[in-house]
Amino acid sequence: MFTLLMTVLFKVSIFLYGAVLGVAELFKLKSHSRLILPFGVILIFLSMTIASNFSEHIEEGLGDTIKYLHVPFFIVIPLFMLVISIIQNYVKKKTH
Repeated sequence: MFTLLMTVLFKVSIFLYGAVLGVAELFKLKSHSRLILPFGVILIFLSMTIASNFSEHIEEGLGDTIKYLHVPFFIVIPLFMLVISIIQNYVKKKTH
């Protein structure tokens, strides 16, 4: 149980840090440290409102409506962003 909690904490911390850095980069903020607390509060609030316990969380995650969100969020959008990034780097190299 301890190992499960530590790995989940580590995974959530990495995702939260990535989201904060992404938003800071998106809005061209000088420091991302001001975003950590608001994002943490939002994360805690949403995690408690979506599911109050682990079994409810699993039921929500395996529901029929959620299955259709996994492919776009975990495959399509990251691939789209990767292609855009490659194109941007190619255009930057051409102009310089």
